[in-house]
Amino acid sequence: MGIQNYRVPLFSHGRLSDEQIEEHLSAIFDILRNGDVMPFGSSYVTHFEDLLSRLLGFSHVVGVGSGTVALAAAVESLDLPPESEVVTSPFTFQATAATILQAGLRPVFADIDIKTMQLSDLAAYDAITPNTSAVLPVHLNGSLCHIPKTTSKCIQLGIKRIDDSAQRLVRDGTRAEKPDISCYSLGPTKNIVGYAEAGAVATDHSELVTKARCLIRNGSVGTFYHSRLGYNGAMDSIAAAMLLNNVKRVEHWNNRREQIANRYDSNLRGISSVDLVSRVSSCNAKYSIYVKERRDELFDFLQSECSIEVDIYYPIPLHLQPCFGALGYATGDFPNAESAASMVLSLPINESLTDREVDYVSDMVHRFFNE
Repeated sequence: MGIQNYRVPLFSHGRLSDEQIEEHLSAIFDILRNGDVMPFGSSYVTHFEDLLSRLLGFSHVVGVGSGTVALAAAVESLDLPPESEVVTSPFTFQATAATILQAGLRPVFADIDIKTMQLSDLAAYDAITPNTSAVLPVHLNGSLCHIPKTTSKCIQLGIKRIDDSAQRLVRDGTRAEKPDISCYSLGPTKNIVGYAEAGAVATDHSELVTKARCLIRNGSVGTFYHSRLGYNGAMDSIAAAMLLNNVKRVEHWNNRREQIANRYDSNLRGISSVDLVSRVSSCNAKYSIYVKERRDELFDFLQSECSIEVDIYYPIPLHLQPCFGALGYATGDFPNAESAASMVLSLPINESLTDREVDYVSDMVHRFFNE
């Protein structure tokens, strides 16, 4: 089955410049020639980890095989007490809570701030109990999840903070609310536009780096000596080589995404059936709006009649997903997350879009609502 070619794509796949294509092919050919393919000790992975640590502002970075592996390694490296609670958002991708549960811990959801889609500071604060071992905020859409009250309480009580920065590839290692450990997704749909699945764990704590590296090497701390259970989760050389080509472009691409998001804001503001989502220091990995009526009809209109690729991030909040049914949550427990899921629509945003394309998307939303 071929890939559908939209007039305005959600992501920049298939829009690489000739220069980028040549860079990626050259990197792959170099690896095939020099044989530097082993993930452990790969010069490409080591070089990328060094560049990414400087970009993010953390002392240490560990390259891993995906954003999900990054979440798992981050959670498990902290060695939190079994069956203790980790407070997180119900409005995010499934892996955020799944990796908590798979580590033998209990995800405890706290509602979001409907204006930002981010974990509510007050709700997270109130969700902390004597059994809470960590808080895991999600920087959804690349926007900053600002939870100062909760962070202060975590510091006071010795509760760990794990940041899900899968969609936020910016220099956060110097901000006041710095986590114990942060995890990133570096795949094809993210701001760095990796052309293979990849992720990273970032921290200032050397002992967490040692544990994370052990986990992604099947729990090995030496040749065929395994100190704990783990998994094969290392970043491969080809993924690292292509990411090395793109890491130099991230800041420029983030700036372009900010321009696009501001243009959408200006174009869409005033449509009575649309509410804009507040963005806080965002790198705009996604651009989402709230459609207060006929959301699914608008979705179909944009895709089928206008050749505009859109998506819904996310249609079902985590507390209502079947895989988390044993946690005992029910409809109505997190009304803001449920409301967001019923209204959210994500429009195309990527570094390849032109102003004309952004205006075309905006015009079609106006046309649908006759405004």
